[in-house]
Amino acid sequence: MKKKPKRKTIDPHRPFTAAELDAMGPWMHGIDGLPKELRDAVRRGIGRPRVEHPKEKVTVRLDREVLLALRANGKGWQTRLNALLRKAVAEKRI
Repeated sequence: MKKKPKRKTIDPHRPFTAAELDAMGPWMHGIDGLPKELRDAVRRGIGRPRVEHPKEKVTVRLDREVLLALRANGKGWQTRLNALLRKAVAEKRI
């Protein structure tokens, strides 16, 4: 049986060569090669775009029956609760 040739091992901590960086694309040389929107996102930190009125995190204590009813329909119960409260506010019931 013939032996497989040994693979060359590459030190993962060595710097990339210019040829390797070129093969990865222009953004590997810095963010100047990126489209403006992506470059701006990288500068401010990658993540979701900022919203004008972000939601606030609060702690609410609910009756067990209310919580079970909300969770009974599966994922998204917090979003549904927000919609119910928003509707109540719009109808001036709260």
